Amino acid sequence: MPLYRPENVDAPVLSQFSLKGKVAAVTGGARGIGLEVVRGLAEAGASVALIYTTSNSAPETAAKIAKETGSRVCVRI
Repeated sequence: MPLYRPENVDAPVLSQFSLKGKVAAVTGGARGIGLEVVRGLAEAGASVALIYTTSNSAPETAAKIAKETGSRVCVRI
């Protein structure tokens, strides 16, 4: 007997893991694994602060992810 049964058992699994209304901060989020973490959190609905120190393209990257996902993605140095 499962402890939790979603309302719609045929819904995609990722729909059960919404981060809408949550805020995440990702250090090193301008490239590599950090960038993919930013993308995944934004796809799940979180507002994301992309924190970086050396990337020149971070603002453009954040804007692109925000446009693709509909989530708020901002940059901090």
